[in-house]
Amino acid sequence: MPTRLLKVAAGNYDATILAAAGLGRLGHDLSTRELEVNGVKLSIESLDWMLPAPGQGAIAVETRSEDRAVELLSALHDEATARCVCAERLVLKHLGGGCHLALGALATEQAGEVLLRAVFVPDAASHPLKAEAAAATPEQAARLVANQLLSP
Repeated sequence: MPTRLLKVAAGNYDATILAAAGLGRLGHDLSTRELEVNGVKLSIESLDWMLPAPGQGAIAVETRSEDRAVELLSALHDEATARCVCAERLVLKHLGGGCHLALGALATEQAGEVLLRAVFVPDAASHPLKAEAAAATPEQAARLVANQLLSP
């Protein structure tokens, strides 16, 4: 991390992506939104808009329905995660996409609702479109977000 910061400060790179936790462990004060490296002030920008692909990071295990593994693996099932992944995959489906669609989506559970955020780039000439909705079900959240993205 220090090497990358030095390269940005020296002008070898325009930017780099670093984890805020790592910068904090190195003793940098992130509250000022800037760092000073070798006398050069570097700006810290948030990447809140950079969302993962739908379902990214979720683990799925497939078994035969009559297999004892279903019973054993049921302890790993997390209903909140399943609802969130469902919302993310449904917004992908509503947009008519597959693995090549430029879509980032992240769902979380908050106060009993599914909060779904998405960033969509319809084509190479378009600017990113953003949408967010909270609803009681994954289906409702996905439909609300898809409608926002399809009618900017």
